[in-house]
Parts: sequence; C-alpha cells; structure tokens
Amino acid sequence: MLKMDSIIEKFQELLDFTNLELERCPWIKELTFPQIMNELKSEVREIEEAKDPEELSSELGDLFRDVLLAIIVAHRDLGARPLEQVIGLIHEKIKRRKPWVLEGRSVTKEEAERIWDEVKRIEGHSTH
Repeated sequence: MLKMDSIIEKFQELLDFTNLELERCPWIKELTFPQIMNELKSEVREIEEAKDPEELSSELGDLFRDVLLAIIVAHRDLGARPLEQVIGLIHEKIKRRKPWVLEGRSVTKEEAERIWDEVKRIEGHSTH
C-alpha cells in the first residue's frame, strides 16, 4: 500500500521547486513542447537500458519529472489543461475503464481487457 502522506509531501516539494524553476531557470522558462517530448523519448530509452534497480529508479524519476514538465509546458504554450485538471481527467478515465475496481468485483485478465476495450470504443478511441 502506498504511504499517501509521504507521497503528497514529496510531490508538493517537487511542485514547489518546479514553480521556482519556472520563475528563475532560463532553461525551463524557454523549454518548448517539442523539446520536452524529445526529453520524454530519451528518458524512456534510458529506462529500457537501465542496468540495476538504482539506475532504473533514477530514470523513472527523470521520466516522472519530464511528464510533469510536459503538462506544465503544454498548458503554458498550447492551452492544454492545467496539472490539477489533467490529474482529474486521468482519474475519471481510469474509473470509467476499470469499473470493477470500485465495484469490488473480481474479473479475469480477459474480462478486464474486454471491458477496457469496450469503454474505449464507446469513448471513440482505438483499443490497446
């Protein structure tokens, strides 16, 4: 089980630092969406190439940070929704696509995939 108080505290520290960077760091101020997309791709490659749990953890942290920056830059430069709305959107989407989780019922992997695909189809998205 995740320790929420600790996670929330660390996430708030990361957000606070990121806000300072947005004000004070020229590289972050000038970061463009295409640049951050390239960074994300690079981090995924580095995750795939990680050789041990420490390196993997470090690279996963880098990816998490770059996703956060992508959301901020997309909001700032492209009019995408702000972070809190993006978090809300994904939460609602996952609840729609995995209703059995909140209903407390068990499903097989095949049932889970079928429900996921059906909800995506209804939403107008392709499957997997």
